[in-house]
Amino acid sequence: MLRRGTPRLTKRWHSEIPDHVIAAGFSSDGKRIATAAISGLVAVFDSASGMRQFDLPGHRFGTSAIAWQPNSNLLASAGQDSFVRLWDADRGVKIGELSGGANWVECLAWNQAGDILASGAGKKVRLWRPDGSMLRDYPPLGSTVADICWRPGSNDLTTTSYGSVSVWIPEGDSPKRVFEKPVSLLCAAWSPDSKYLAAGAQDASVYFWIWKSGRDLQMGGYPTKVRPPAWDRTSRFLATGGSAWALVWDCSGKGPEGTRPLMLEGHAEDKLVTALTYQKKGDILASGGADGKIILWQPITSQRPVTQLQLNAGISALTWSPDERLLLAGTETGSLFVYSV
Repeated sequence: MLRRGTPRLTKRWHSEIPDHVIAAGFSSDGKRIATAAISGLVAVFDSASGMRQFDLPGHRFGTSAIAWQPNSNLLASAGQDSFVRLWDADRGVKIGELSGGANWVECLAWNQAGDILASGAGKKVRLWRPDGSMLRDYPPLGSTVADICWRPGSNDLTTTSYGSVSVWIPEGDSPKRVFEKPVSLLCAAWSPDSKYLAAGAQDASVYFWIWKSGRDLQMGGYPTKVRPPAWDRTSRFLATGGSAWALVWDCSGKGPEGTRPLMLEGHAEDKLVTALTYQKKGDILASGGADGKIILWQPITSQRPVTQLQLNAGISALTWSPDERLLLAGTETGSLFVYSV
């Protein structure tokens, strides 16, 4: 929570990478930040000082994703050269190179324990051990993998693609469960209590499944495809982009279908909200937009911005440090900012 009378956002440091920040994140101990430029470079910084520690070559033709292994300084990256690479961030050296199974590797995600890395490339989803050996090569999906994520508290891997959201286990070649929809499902997010799954779709809708019953809901009316959704710590509130407002849905009771969301207005009317991230322990929601604004909200108590600031370009990445004292923002032109909160 923010205290009254204290600065809302204070810039700690600023740096630059060659172009569009396609991905950025803190190591699990919060001491390092990795960022990826869309052209390929992966840069590692000291999170406190902003000192640039290593420039890693990343991927020829472009980097698409990065992922820190939990409780480790092992960094995974994926790119448009068909490979997943493993990097030792203590030494700044490559320690593994894994074949994604298609020309473009778009998705990466470590499970909660950090002993399985999932990759998505084309129609191929593969599981890897931290030493780079393959754990599972699933049969090709019916269409291209758009997103992957792990269900909290389990080793259930979730994939989105055209027509379905599928849930897999490491031990088998067939999905444990499939939720079908005749649309392109672009991005997915589990509630922290693992009871609900939300997916943004190409048809300008958010689809919502209740895990226990399998019941599905739909929230529409967005002007464009929905950006990755963000859950609050209680699993009650779901924030979504895809419009000029950050929309927050109350998912309690029978769910959000047929209800009106909170409409958090603060970004430019002709620009989309491009990034959303909730604190995992607090109640602050941070939003970033194509207008270059970063806004902090406390939707439970007010629909007015807590604080806001203007950057030099559209926001392409936004994430909290593990202790939630720092907020990391990347822009479409390669700027990287770290703020204390």
